[in-house]
Amino acid sequence: MTSKKMPLTISHSSFSKALSRRDRRRIRSYLRRRELLTVCLLMLMMGCSSQEPIEKKFRPTLQILNSREESPAVLASQIARSVQFEKNPKGELAARLENIFHPQVRASLLIPLYDEFSRNGELVSVLIRHFQSQPPEELDEKFLEEILRRQEHFSELLEIWLNLGRKEGFPQIEKELMRRANLSPLQMLQLAEVMFEQAKFAKGALALSRALPVLNGDLLQRAEFLNGKLDFYQKDFPSAVEKFKPVLMHGKHRNEMVFMLTDALILMEDLNRAFRYLKVYGTYLTEGDSSIHVMRGKLFLFAKNYRESRKQWERALELGSRSEQSHLLAFFLSHYFPEISIDQMGTFASWKKGRISGTGLGLTRYDIWLDQYSRLSRHDQDLLARLRSRIHQLM
Repeated sequence: MTSKKMPLTISHSSFSKALSRRDRRRIRSYLRRRELLTVCLLMLMMGCSSQEPIEKKFRPTLQILNSREESPAVLASQIARSVQFEKNPKGELAARLENIFHPQVRASLLIPLYDEFSRNGELVSVLIRHFQSQPPEELDEKFLEEILRRQEHFSELLEIWLNLGRKEGFPQIEKELMRRANLSPLQMLQLAEVMFEQAKFAKGALALSRALPVLNGDLLQRAEFLNGKLDFYQKDFPSAVEKFKPVLMHGKHRNEMVFMLTDALILMEDLNRAFRYLKVYGTYLTEGDSSIHVMRGKLFLFAKNYRESRKQWERALELGSRSEQSHLLAFFLSHYFPEISIDQMGTFASWKKGRISGTGLGLTRYDIWLDQYSRLSRHDQDLLARLRSRIHQLM
């Protein structure tokens, strides 16, 4: 019968007695080194070093990011500290902003974050792109009031408001810019744009003339485009066409510019040139873009090729076009094809009933389109007179 082997057990006390004092010191020193090594490895895994302390790696939680009780300045500081030592600070900032779900919290952070990142152009660009991708109504007039009270970064923050496409606050912006002395070239351009949006074309042209000689790069392209728009809305179409030509190939303003260029050439009765510009414009578009079909339809209409005009308009509708120009073309075509529904005319459905409404820049644009309407081979002379009379009353 085999005997069972008993496990060899050594108590801590007997083991300790079996070791010399020197061996025990060596073991304790080894264990301390292991503990220290473990702590160092943990710090490295967290991405910290002596230059990057742990507290600067703090990442605000979703609850903190969406808390309405947290001070915007404090939260902005936490976000700024949490991204500055990341390997990809731009991506991390974008992620933090995406994790802010509450619109009011997000809107309250724009100015404090801008102040935090004002010396880092790349992070400022991320910040601006994020807010420009949000619904424009997130930044209300309180945000504009805050901008107008500032001295630092006034122009840069005003750019964000203007690029949102909001139409409120132009009188206040104009008043503030006129109050300030020694405007920078960017501020002179902003003043000209604000005056243009209020249909103050002569004053806008004067402000722009002071800015143009000292602008360059993207700001110069923007100013040249505004220069052409000022002439277009003052019905100096030949001058507008010449000013649009140098900036026609720049993608940022191309779509809006081509519509105005085409409208100007229609009123100049230079349809062949308009078709050539539209052909060049078409090379920049994707196959499913509806805008070129709308403009082709308009040109074919004034070239008296009514069937092709309708065909192009219907193609634009198939591609989902709901633009103002598409609705205008439907109104024009209805004089040749009465079966076109009034529901497809958008704003211009009221024109059929002799009613027109609008303010400032919109009314000026309508007046230009009435000039086009008057040149259609079929138009209602009484309706035209009623619409023109109403525009003059409103202007």
